[in-house]
Amino acid sequence: MTIPLKTLTAAGLLCCLGVVGVAPAARAADAADKSGFTLLMPTPDADLRDFSPDRPAKADSPYTVDAGHFQIEGDFLDVTATKRSGLSTHTFETADPVLKLGLTNAIDLEVTLGGYNTLRSIDRATGALLERDKGYGDTTVLTKFNLLGNDKGDVVLAVSPYLKVPTGAAGIGDGTVEGGVIAPLLLKLPQDFEVTLQTEVDVLANENGPGTHVAFANIAEVSHPVPGLKDVTAFAEFYSQVTAARQETNIYTADVALAYQVDPNLQLDVGANFGLNRGAPDTEVYSGVARRF
Repeated sequence: MTIPLKTLTAAGLLCCLGVVGVAPAARAADAADKSGFTLLMPTPDADLRDFSPDRPAKADSPYTVDAGHFQIEGDFLDVTATKRSGLSTHTFETADPVLKLGLTNAIDLEVTLGGYNTLRSIDRATGALLERDKGYGDTTVLTKFNLLGNDKGDVVLAVSPYLKVPTGAAGIGDGTVEGGVIAPLLLKLPQDFEVTLQTEVDVLANENGPGTHVAFANIAEVSHPVPGLKDVTAFAEFYSQVTAARQETNIYTADVALAYQVDPNLQLDVGANFGLNRGAPDTEVYSGVARRF
């Protein structure tokens, strides 16, 4: 399936920039008391919902940033390692902030600035350096619309259209516009368990030739406070990305993470992802931070 660049770009801009005057399709009835808050009339600190960043792990939070508040999330360091066909490849990424701004009680705008990457490929037999690339990655613009449960309830749902802009350096970014829609659903269960089920539809550039293809990503995540460790939560998830193009490779990973909430507006985390097939990196380990203002 091939989608013209102009069509994808226009659709993404409409989704990501058309937040002015756009209301969510649905809103929990119990959130009406906060519906008047906007970017220019911020939510009072006393009325802020519980801090819920998108990190750690891959599943996003369906909660939006409260109106008029700012949030930043990012990695201290993210290291990916893969061994394939006689090659050992390592990627190091840092300084990759996600900047979030609450526009209304149910809509926020998010910009992910591609971090600084260093990629190295080494011949495992000889130790020779075959490839080395470095530079900043691509930029992603996303708008999150909460549809249900933003302030109260055991079911929380959001939809997030996004657009990736090719700002990355050669060898780091792929030089193409990509986009898609993410839909995280969170279920609060007894005994403080939470389950996130996320579906994502992406239009991605082909790795081996011109054109684009559709890929479908799904995540099943379980989280729970760690007994005996105050304000520490553990996450475990299964991630899959299945492509509609025969020449592209599916990706499957098993992921674990820990998050420590230092205070109501600050979180630290660590995590690790493990590839389950040859299409996924063998291992990825990271640590990061999230802060709300």
